[in-house]
Formats: sequence, structure tokens, C-alpha cells
Amino acid sequence: MTLGMDVSDLFQNIIMASHTTDVVQKKMIYLFLKNYARNNEELAVLAVNSLVRDTHDNSPMIRGLALRWLCSMGTPTLVEHMLEPLKRGLVDVNAYTRRSATMSCAKVFRIAPEAIKDPGIINRLYELIRDRDPLVVINALHSLDEILESEGGVVINQKIVLHLMSHLKEFNAWGQAFIVELMQKYTPQSEEELFIIMNLLDSRCQHPNSSLVLATINLFLNFTQTQPEIHQHVYLRIKAPVMALMLQRAPEIQYCTLGHIWLLCKRVPTLFSSDYKFFYPKNYDPEYLKLSKLSVLQSLATTANVKEIMVELSYYATDRDTEFAKEAIRTIGRLAIRIPPASAYALELLLGFLELEQLSYVLETTLGVMKDMLRRFPAQAADVVPRLAGALDVVQETNAVAAAVFMVGSFGDILPEAPYIIEELVDEWDKHEAKVKNQLLVASLKLFFKRPKEVKPVLGKLFARAVDDFSDPDVHDRAIFYYRLLSADVNTCKAVINSSQVSVDQGFAEDDDGVEIDRLYEEFNTLSVIFRQGSERFLKEDIDLEDDERKNDHSSHNPTTAFSQPAEVGPPPLQLNEAAILTPQDFESQWKSLPPSAEIQTHCNPSKPSLDQIANVFASYGIKAVAKGGPATAMKFFLYAQQVNDAFYLVELTVNTGNAVAQAIIKSTNSAIVPGFRQYLEQILITL
Repeated sequence: MTLGMDVSDLFQNIIMASHTTDVVQKKMIYLFLKNYARNNEELAVLAVNSLVRDTHDNSPMIRGLALRWLCSMGTPTLVEHMLEPLKRGLVDVNAYTRRSATMSCAKVFRIAPEAIKDPGIINRLYELIRDRDPLVVINALHSLDEILESEGGVVINQKIVLHLMSHLKEFNAWGQAFIVELMQKYTPQSEEELFIIMNLLDSRCQHPNSSLVLATINLFLNFTQTQPEIHQHVYLRIKAPVMALMLQRAPEIQYCTLGHIWLLCKRVPTLFSSDYKFFYPKNYDPEYLKLSKLSVLQSLATTANVKEIMVELSYYATDRDTEFAKEAIRTIGRLAIRIPPASAYALELLLGFLELEQLSYVLETTLGVMKDMLRRFPAQAADVVPRLAGALDVVQETNAVAAAVFMVGSFGDILPEAPYIIEELVDEWDKHEAKVKNQLLVASLKLFFKRPKEVKPVLGKLFARAVDDFSDPDVHDRAIFYYRLLSADVNTCKAVINSSQVSVDQGFAEDDDGVEIDRLYEEFNTLSVIFRQGSERFLKEDIDLEDDERKNDHSSHNPTTAFSQPAEVGPPPLQLNEAAILTPQDFESQWKSLPPSAEIQTHCNPSKPSLDQIANVFASYGIKAVAKGGPATAMKFFLYAQQVNDAFYLVELTVNTGNAVAQAIIKSTNSAIVPGFRQYLEQILITL
């Protein structure tokens, strides 16, 4: 059944086997009944009778299992058969059965909301909040919060709060975190009650569970919003627990905590400013953690520590992780713009990076940062512009060239060789990307109004090239616009080209991520803080989970051959050249000369296919076999494919049908495109 084979013909036999008292067999039987009954009402009736009978069993384990699977059927026509066993389960003497019953209420609510809103069921769930079993209490709260969502969720009053607080330590960490989150709905009636609750929860700030700590912090911040003095004391109180979470060994927890520290710094910038050294990236940190730490360092920097932070960032500029190194250089520039007294020191560091010509990515990123700094501090142009001629001889990256051209055009009056630099770039017009061409048009006009005699011949040549360039409509249309504007009125053109730029005192619009800090505070301790955007941007409303499950189950019940291409699920799209040809000799020579780019080990279908069957499957996806062979239990394939207008992928694949494991080694002359092909190949192997 789990392999996609249709075994519904055995339904009658499974029903007969359901009389067993073995709990393990019961679980497997219930799984079978649920999967097939939910899509076939005739079979569902037979399954329901068996499950309802088991809800009367003497064993509480079987009663709980039967109730759980009965309410998981997901068929609205069977709701009438679920309600009576459900009501009995809510008052069962055994805690396990009550746990199953309380969670089953939410399952039935998804398929029949009105049926589960029976006052008797709702009242019983509220009564179970005082149950002696902690898991029953948590399940009851979860179900009530979901069932009453349209009315604002479960109602939390003073009696419930005091009861939950007095028994808080009886719940596991996740239960405590959920209770603390629910308490956001409660408003303390007095300052005395506020301090009682906060004192009871204060010890939760030292708990090792990060979710509980952050939930407690969120509650403290919300409870004290209307009391500024206490609110500020809360920030000081939560600093130590947050730092303790950040220093945990698990990088995932560190990453989540750093997201919340970043948010706290937006509200109180100086809160962690004295502890900035704890946020320096470590060599063994994963890249995503290093980048997150850079973001936090940028937020907590002050005039007192910014220079030390910049010095530390300068060491990262030559890191072997190029993305991290680039972001470190950009962070130096952002700090300089945000804290002007540090701009001179930042410029000194950036000028030092221009000496690292052997590290092209450092030079390219530095040029982009310098362009932004000169827009903010144009008086520093005299130190930067003379170094541009040498840099342009080295850099090739589009953004870096465009940044250098911008600086030459904007500050060409202090660079004697500026017209000659522009002329060289115009002579190589066809080699440039559209972004560089557009920047050349603007820079040349700016320089023309500063040094008209020297630039006039270059400008004529530029317009001749640009107007006849149809490779990019934006470049072509902009060139015609500037040409006509210059021809019609020189003074108007000068006013347009040299118009005053928008102030960048507070940073650039492209660096503004559009995050609403108050909105993120409302969703503290959720994914919104990690994604830095409100939940409405990444969550879809009205998702029918039950309907999705039914679709998935239905597709898995359609019998298919082991090597037929799946109709609904397949590998991610990848543009491969189906006409690509690679001879065995070329394959062998390339294979020997290339290092491995990626490796895959995954499970595949344990059936016994032939070599030709597997080769045909790969061929249907644009991957061809240059050689194949080996015994049935360990077949080997040498495969190749070509990305459209790009390099070849070479694959050595071993399929072991004995243990249903497939192993592959991938090589390519362009390692940058391998991750996409790796995912593509892995999805094909899973469908085998």
C-alpha cells in the first residue's frame, strides 16, 4: 500500500482480521481501513462498524486507537457514527482514551464544524482543562482554540489562568509554551496580578527550550506595553536569557534567536551593543548563521563600537566563503552610511581592499560599496576616483563596472583621464550588458556638461552605437530620448541629467526591506520574525488539509508499473538539450579529468527492473545512457545530459535492487549548475 500498489481487494480479509487483540496489528489494520475507506463509502461503512465496535473494547489502548482512527476517516457522511463514541471518549476513565478524544474533536471539526460545536462537547472540553492528566489539558486547549477560532479562540479568564499557572511545571516544554502563548489573550486586572504572573513565569526564561523562553519574553513585552517604565525593565531582564539561547551549540536555534535579537535591536538599538563581540561569526558557523550575525552587528553598532566592528569585518573580506566575504564588505559600507563619524575609517578600509586585485570578488563588491558611499559623502570622492582607472582594467562583473562608470561620470571633473576611460568603454560597447550601457549613457552626458570639448567626440560615437543597438529596447529607447533631448534644448538636458539626487542620509531605498517592526512584534516567536515579513505574505488562507490528504491518498491507490512516468509528481523542471550527443570516448576522457561535483544516495523501488527499463525512464527525462551493465542486484549506468546552452552533466549510477538503494556521482565542467541537476536526478531516482 505504501508503495502505491492497490490492495483494496483485501479489505474484507482485513476487516475479519480486525478482531485481534494485538495492539501493533490493530494499528496497521486501522491504517489500512482509513486509507481505503475515506475514498469509498461502501468500504467506509464496513470500516466504521469495526471501529465503533472497538471503541467499546475493554482495553483503553484499543479504545483510544479506534476513536483516533474513526475520527480520521475524513468523510462527512460518517460524522453521525463518530459523535457518540467521541462523547463517550471525553468522559472515559482512562487518560489515554481522553487524550485521543480531545484531539479527535478537532479532526471532526474540520469535516463537520456545526456537528462538533454542540454545547455539550464544548462544555466538556472546557471541563477537561482541569483534568488531572497534563496531555489531556493541552489537547483540550488545542482543540478549543481551533474549534472556536472564528470567535477568537479559547476563552482565557482569571480562574483558568491561575489554574494553569499553578500546574505549569506538570506540562512538558511544548505544552508550557502553548499555555504561555494562550495567555496573550488575557489582560491582568491589576499591577499586582501582573507581577504575580510575571514572577511565576520568570523561571521559564531559564528553560532550555527556546520556544518556551521566547514565548515567555513575548508575553512579558505584551503585558507591559502600556507601562513604559516596567517595559524598559523587561528589556533588561530578557537580555540574559536571549544571549543564553544565542550561545547554544545548535546552529538552528542560534539562527532563530538571532532573528529575534535583530528585531529587539530595531526597538532598542543599544540593548546588545555592549555584547557585540558575541556576535562575531565563527569559522565553523554555517553560511546562513554568519550572514545573520552580520545583520545583527549592523543593527547594534553604535559610535562607541563601530570601529572595532569594522576592523573585525575587514578580516572577513578575504574569507573563502565568497558570499559571506561580499556581505561583510557591504556591511562596512552600510555602517558608514548609518554612522557618519565612522565613514572616514570605513573608506580607509575599502581603499585597502582595492589592492586585492587577485581576489576579483573583493574588488567588485568594494566598487559597489564605494559608489553608495560617494552618494552619501561626495566630499570623499577625491580619495576614491583616482583609483578607478586601475580597477576598471581588472573587474568584469556587470554591477562593478556599472558602479565604476557611475563614479567616473559623477566625479569626472577631478579625474583627468575620465574622457579616455569612457572612450575605451564605448569602443567595447558590444561586450557590455544593458546595465553598463545605460550607465554609460548617463555618465557620458554628465561628463559632457563638465568637460564638453573633451567629451563631445566620445558622445557622438556613443549615440551612434546606442541608437543602432537593438539588443535591448531600454538602452535603445533611452539613447533616442537623450539624443532628442540634447538636440532640442541643451540647458533642459543638463537640468535633467544633473538633477539633485534624493538624500541618502538614512540609507538607500534598495536596502530597505520594507519590514514593519510593529507587525513583527505582533507575531513574535513565529516564522514571521525569521522571514522578516508578516504571515499574510507567506501563508495561504483556507487550506483544506483533509482535501489535500484525500488527493494524495487517491493518487497513491492508482496501481502503476514501477517504471511508468508519474502523472502528478515528478522532478522539478530543468531545460535539457534532448539532441545532445556524447560519444563513449568523450565521456570517458571528461570523466577522468573532472572532479566529483555532487553525490546522491537515496532509496528507490525494490522491484526487479531490467537495465533497459531504467535506461528508458531516464531517457524520458532527457538523460541518456552511454553504457550500462552489471548483475540484476547491482546494475551500473553511465549517463549524460546537457543543460540548454551550457555544460554537460556526467553521471555514474549504481542501482542495488537487493536493498533498494541508488547511488550516483555527478560531474560537470560547470559546477555552479550542478545543484539544480542534482535535485532533478534525485527526484527521478525516488520515482523509480
